[in-house]
Formats: sequence, C-alpha cells, structure tokens
Amino acid sequence: MSAVASHMSNAPARRDRVLPWVPLLALIAIVLLCGASLHPAVSAWLLAASIYVGFKWLAFANSSVARRASRRDSLLFLLLWPGMDADAFLTERPVTQPNVREVASAAALMLLGLITIFALPTLPLSTEVRGWTALVAIALFLLFGVAQTISIAWRICGVDAQPIMNKPMRATSLADFWGARWNLPFHDIGRIFVWRPVAKRFGWPTATMAVFLFSGVIHDLAMSIPARGGWGLPTIYFLLQGVAVLFERSPLGKRWQLSRGWRGRAFAALFVLGPLGLLFHQPFLQRVVLPTIDWLTPS
Repeated sequence: MSAVASHMSNAPARRDRVLPWVPLLALIAIVLLCGASLHPAVSAWLLAASIYVGFKWLAFANSSVARRASRRDSLLFLLLWPGMDADAFLTERPVTQPNVREVASAAALMLLGLITIFALPTLPLSTEVRGWTALVAIALFLLFGVAQTISIAWRICGVDAQPIMNKPMRATSLADFWGARWNLPFHDIGRIFVWRPVAKRFGWPTATMAVFLFSGVIHDLAMSIPARGGWGLPTIYFLLQGVAVLFERSPLGKRWQLSRGWRGRAFAALFVLGPLGLLFHQPFLQRVVLPTIDWLTPS
C-alpha cells in the first residue's frame, strides 16, 4: 500500500517535470514535418525560433521566482527579453547602469552589421567569403547590436537583464569563453537541464561532455537538418570544445597555464576559431545564410 501511495505522490512531480518540455518538442516536430516543403532558410529560421521559444518556456517553468511573478512581469520576460535567466529578470535588485561607452558600442555594432548586410550584394566576393561575411554581419546586428540594446534598455529601467554576450573577446580561457561570455541564454539552459543533473550523478567531467554534446545536437538540429547537409559536423565541433575544456582543466593543462594569460587566450582562440568550419559548414552557409541575405537585400 505504501508503494502505491509513493507512486501516486511522485506522479504529479514527474508530470511537472515533463510538461514544460511539450511545447519545445511539439514546435520542433511541426517544423520538421513541414520542412520538406519549405526552403532550407525558412526551415532553419523556424527551427531556431521553435527551439528558442521552447527553451524560453522551459526556463520560465523551471523558475521558482516566475511562479510568484505577476502576469505583466511574466509576459515582459517571455516576450520582451531574449535571455533565459527568469530569476534575475523577475527579482528586484540593484542594477549597474550601462555607461555611454556600452551604449555607443551596441549602436555601432548594430549599424556595422546592418550596413554590411545591405552592402554585400555589391561587394566582389567569392561565394565562400560572402557566406562568412554574411554570418558575421547577422551576428553583429542581432547578437551584439539588437540584443545588447534591449539589455541596455531594461537595465536603464532597473531590471537585471545582463547582456547575452559578455565581451567574448576578453575571454581568458576556453572554459571562460563558453561558460561566462558566449551566448549566455543557451549556457543557462545547458547548466540547468543538462550540467546539474548529470554532474550530480556522474561528476563534472561527464557533465561537461554532456553539455557540449547537447549543444552540438541542438545546432545540428537547427542548422544541418534544414540545410540538408553537414550532418554531425556541429556535434563534432562541440565535442572538440568539451575535450579541450577538460584538457585545459587537467593537471597538464594547469601546468601549461592554459586557463589564464596569453596561453589561455591563445588556447581558446585555437579551439573556437580553428574548427569553426565544422560548425558553420558550407551547406548551411550556402542554403541558409546566403538566401537570407538575398531576401533581405532584393536587387
């Protein structure tokens, strides 16, 4: 009888853990089912949006602070902030105000990205160089311009909405780059839903590889599947990052000082930039990135 009661008491807890995943899985399934009839670029952007919306809901549903937040504040977090840290956004706390230099930097990067996007059709570049240039321009405009500007606006209003890109060029090591500077919303999701449960059971080295595997699979889903090529390359890229982070933290890596100083920066640059072609492979650049630019800049 006690076993039956225990099973019944655990059922709501399991349901609460499973239900937040339903929107993510449902949105991805819908886009994948329709993907064959869509242009690769359309499919890629829809998949990226579906993954983002699903992760956003997961972050919100997992937050104890969100359960006590007002409907207005909840909607502001869900609809008007690209970050995933609901606890920070929905908690009243002192916030460091952005300075003039940060505002000017966000505006300059957004403008530079926009100008590059619209100038691309007139530039005499090879297809490969055009693809990489377009990718950088889109990142400058969206991630370092628009997202940074939204963060600035929220912080001026007194909300703890930290930038999703935390000065990645200043990373002192590979672990610092991936763990504290690049794409922090995705890092928050990986830390909460992959790293913590895996580390608790199997230890931090296994958890580190699990997070990078998770990241690789998600990027393959959002990039390789719609591009219809390059399958597995983003996963290989992120597994290489995981192996490099473990080596950086190993006794030999510590002896070589790979986590600080010029060695740390050089090691990070080597592994982030060296195999970047695995992540942003040619099918993705040619079938997703370049068509996106063509649509944005009709002749």
